[in-house]
Amino acid sequence: MATPEVEALNRRIAALEAQLAALLQAVNVGRGGTVAITAPAGLSITVGGTFTINVGAELALTVGSNFRTAVGSAYVVNVGAGMRTTAGTGISLIAGTALAMNANREISLATRAFEVAASVSIDLDSSKDFEIASGKALVVKAADSIRLDAGSAELNLKKDGSVDLKGKDVTIRASGKINATASSDVVIKGSKIKQN
Repeated sequence: MATPEVEALNRRIAALEAQLAALLQAVNVGRGGTVAITAPAGLSITVGGTFTINVGAELALTVGSNFRTAVGSAYVVNVGAGMRTTAGTGISLIAGTALAMNANREISLATRAFEVAASVSIDLDSSKDFEIASGKALVVKAADSIRLDAGSAELNLKKDGSVDLKGKDVTIRASGKINATASSDVVIKGSKIKQN
């Protein structure tokens, strides 16, 4: 008859054998060195320090439902060549304070419709040229005023209907007629007023 110590040892050996059998079912090592992990119920990895994954060729993640990543501080993704994100329906980028996009050369946006909405202000700055092209109509609307300023030249459109044009030399050219109509007076001032 086995002693209590031997029976306890046998129970521990049986428990270890059961755990080893379950582990062998979950982990499969191939001849070429490949390792496959199968967890029908779930897989949990807890690391107290640093967790590093090094892949020599390709890393593929397939998720049947949702994929979530939670980071307490900073989340950094470094890609040597290109990075592509594809979504069947939509992609949302939400930032609590600021969202920055930086590119050394070019940022391209191609879509059917493009909309930018800001509750306070929108600033577009270009150190050189800035061009707006429209295939059909270009509409600019402002509730109070529209101001075009280029050095000493200025065009100001106000909501009361007044239009103020300032400049050193103002030239108006037309291939056809020029019509000027006013419901009140027409005042022209100058040191000399010339007519053909």
